[in-house]
Amino acid sequence: MLYWVIVCAVLIDQGTKFLAVQYLVDKTKPIWFIEGWLGLKYSPNTGAAFSMLSGHTVYLSLFTILAVAMIAWMAWSTPRHQAWLRWGYSLILGGALGNLIDRCFRGDAFLNGHVVDFMQFPWFINNIADDFISIGVGCVMIGFFVYPVDAPHPASPVKPSDTSAPDGPSEP
Repeated sequence: MLYWVIVCAVLIDQGTKFLAVQYLVDKTKPIWFIEGWLGLKYSPNTGAAFSMLSGHTVYLSLFTILAVAMIAWMAWSTPRHQAWLRWGYSLILGGALGNLIDRCFRGDAFLNGHVVDFMQFPWFINNIADDFISIGVGCVMIGFFVYPVDAPHPASPVKPSDTSAPDGPSEP
């Protein structure tokens, strides 16, 4: 687990959400960088991705706590040579913790808050934490499919006995 990646992800996420709340709450229209494609717009979200399960914030918060615990255990138990998995789990944890902080403290009751979304795209609106989670999932997929867990570490020597045929010696 890369603790510094988790801390940086949470700090970047919370910092950008602070700025969004300070400067975007009163804006009624998005501030476009690329007209119709990329802009900034404050949008409180009580649901999950794409506002699914809106209004079920307590359940989402409890689920997030369980997911964070599970991913933290997976990250902690990942071998050091599995860099893609370690980076992926750390980014996912940073993003999940950033959104969990919002759900815990940006509402009328503990665990019943909203996530601050502010990055407007044509088909959705999200935040930096969501991006960290998405990039983390991509890293985990690369770690599992491009560099499988059961593959030997590149620095470990291959033993001659490991290369023999399983059925014994081959015929001449």
